[in-house]
Amino acid sequence: LAMLRTGMPGRWAGWLALAVALFHVLAALGLAQSGTLAMDGLLANLAPLVFLVWVVATSVPLLRRAGARSGSAGRAPDDAVHPAT
Repeated sequence: LAMLRTGMPGRWAGWLALAVALFHVLAALGLAQSGTLAMDGLLANLAPLVFLVWVVATSVPLLRRAGARSGSAGRAPDDAVHPAT
């Protein structure tokens, strides 16, 4: 809900998070003995993968934004490479 209110990293991530949460609730409520809604069914087995996809999809814009803010993400300062003597 915070992602939907703030728009960080994007409102799409908030809506996707709600979809992932609904997916997990449906997987957890699987009371069928067999089939897709069973505790060992397709829905329960896909739930962790869906969450992983959300984590990766949300992390990419956050990492890009952090790299753009610092301007030199992943680079060592020049004085660290060639210290003054």
